[in-house]
Amino acid sequence: MNLKQVCLGGSLVASLIATPFIIKWEGEKNWAYQDIVGVWTICSGETRNVYRGMYRTDAECKEMTRNAVQEFADGIDSLVTVPMTPEYHAALTSWAYNVGLGAAANSTLIRKLNRGDYKGACEELKRWNKAGGQTVRGLVNRRADEYQLCIEGIK
Repeated sequence: MNLKQVCLGGSLVASLIATPFIIKWEGEKNWAYQDIVGVWTICSGETRNVYRGMYRTDAECKEMTRNAVQEFADGIDSLVTVPMTPEYHAALTSWAYNVGLGAAANSTLIRKLNRGDYKGACEELKRWNKAGGQTVRGLVNRRADEYQLCIEGIK
């Protein structure tokens, strides 16, 4: 990794890169819906305090997503002890946004990264492709996209 490319204010820059990336994969829905495993979801993948019949305006969704992505970018910052480029950080922010910070914190991916195994950590993304115990094509595709962004961050 070229540490000269590492950016100060990493979580803010990462969230700016990660937000459109996450929206691309999560979509944007103003009405609450149940995801493929039955979790109530709204806007761009928000699941906290979401209930049937819930509605948010475009502006509310934009703000909700911006705040959530920043929270997950900050969460990745708190888990990682090695420098990251903005692209690398954004890939992990997208992944954590999808799987949760608790799962991320206990992952082999974070352990590998904190040992300095940047490529090995990127490879771990590909393993997170299941929902409800089943491999999901959309998650396979999302992880491939996150993997590419992750690898860009170490070139």
